[in-house]
Amino acid sequence: METEPSLFTIINTSSPLRLDGPMLQGIIEMSSRNQVVVVTPFTLAGAMAPVTIAGAVVQQNAEALAGIAFTQMVRRGAPAMYGGFTSNVDMKTGAPAFGTPEYMKAVIAGGQLARRYNIPYRTSNTNASNTLDAQAAYESALSLWALTQGGGNFIMHSAGWSEGGLTASFEKFILDVDMLQMVAEFLTPLDVSEDALGLDAVRDVGPGGHYFGTAHTLARYETAFYSPILSDWRNFRNLDGGRTADYLRSRQSRLQGKAERVRKTAARSSHRGRARRLRCPSESRRRRSDRLLTETINWTSRHAPTRSACRSAGCYNPCKSPSWSSHAWQWRAWSEDRQASAALHRQRDDRKPPPVRRCRVCWQHQT
Repeated sequence: METEPSLFTIINTSSPLRLDGPMLQGIIEMSSRNQVVVVTPFTLAGAMAPVTIAGAVVQQNAEALAGIAFTQMVRRGAPAMYGGFTSNVDMKTGAPAFGTPEYMKAVIAGGQLARRYNIPYRTSNTNASNTLDAQAAYESALSLWALTQGGGNFIMHSAGWSEGGLTASFEKFILDVDMLQMVAEFLTPLDVSEDALGLDAVRDVGPGGHYFGTAHTLARYETAFYSPILSDWRNFRNLDGGRTADYLRSRQSRLQGKAERVRKTAARSSHRGRARRLRCPSESRRRRSDRLLTETINWTSRHAPTRSACRSAGCYNPCKSPSWSSHAWQWRAWSEDRQASAALHRQRDDRKPPPVRRCRVCWQHQT
């Protein structure tokens, strides 16, 4: 193993500006046996590093170089890597944030420093989402974009990282693998050979034609483009073989037919000489009951009672708080009792409650 490095270890500094005993011991054990040591300061701007990204990167650089220098003190020429893991925190909660614009800047700046020292660069594909959602996707996409621009040589947490590193997600692993393959395809050099330019196909098709059936397309259509694992490029009409669209169209036609029958029935019905919309009695009762409840809530919100006010008004009910919920439920019970009678539909909408002796402040029954 000493002739060919086969193992690596991650050495994190205890920011700010500190390497503790276990980390130093790890460097001694690995470097003395000519194994790879990846020195990675974990610097969060605003928490363990200056709140500015430039200041945080300066501290990251100092801590990384100190660890790399110690590896050479243990064994001259021992393999080492420059690691960067600088991001920011949520200043409202103190929680670490990943996949942010600040993280992208720090990753790109770290890559430039590593290339200046001619040392391989380690970085990460990170996100702070708690589940597999849009946040997980776009934060990982931004992280991959930054490490690609920063020239990362060794990518930790490439797939499956979730909840800021607290969770390994199998679903996120599949998503990350798909994104990594897209990035790898993007980094593939563009073929500009004479055959790839396809000038003969352009001349054969001419103006207004298409390339689906040309020999140039048929020879390459299986491998011409990257085929994603998760993406579905079919339009809505072709989704699920058209079954979903057919179901929605049939459902829409049924609803339109039902609405047309209701309109015809309403046109035949009349009330006091004019056409009215047909409504079932239960719906009518429910709407009137809800209107009564709304009026009660509005009244009680304007007349919020207090215990002292009730006492001064001669009410001795056990009122404990200025709440209208009990009054609202009294009105609800009264309206539900009235719903049992058919005479409710012949009464006016502004009908009054039955005469009951109540407290003028808290509106409860007097006992």
